[in-house]
Amino acid sequence: MKYFRYSAFPKLFALPLTLSLPLLVPLVFLATCSPEAEAPTPCDGFAKRTGILGSEYRDCARAIMAQLDTLERRLGRAVKGDTMSGADARTSYRQVRRLIRQTGVERDTRSGSNARQVQRWPQAIVRSFNQSATSAISQWGSAVRRPNAANYGEGKRHYQNARRLYGQVW
Repeated sequence: MKYFRYSAFPKLFALPLTLSLPLLVPLVFLATCSPEAEAPTPCDGFAKRTGILGSEYRDCARAIMAQLDTLERRLGRAVKGDTMSGADARTSYRQVRRLIRQTGVERDTRSGSNARQVQRWPQAIVRSFNQSATSAISQWGSAVRRPNAANYGEGKRHYQNARRLYGQVW
């Protein structure tokens, strides 16, 4: 009995062009729409740096606060029952998570090393802003998945603290 190796890849190119082209177009589309192709943000590059001062971090913090402001409004409406705002809140949540992830703050917090945080963010007020923003996102993540007043309220408390600290630094 003879065994044949089967591979769909060479057969794809053996098809006439009119049949293989519709199969290739989605592959090209997926390759160009990967997360690596996302637009740059003001928070790019902070995850790998140390000694970040508030003056350097200003534009990134502004972008984070703008997304937190948007998320707070949308999530507040979603908790009150507006289903369209719930979808908008999920989009805002993903955007602010991306910004915070680019700063490396979540990784610093998870490492449990206060020394690492101090080394990366020497100004205490900037560290406090980051901690408040991260805490707000953590609480609001639960409220985005399942809108509820408890997580929204706790997140809002952290958000208001981040807003206050943002006003003091920048």
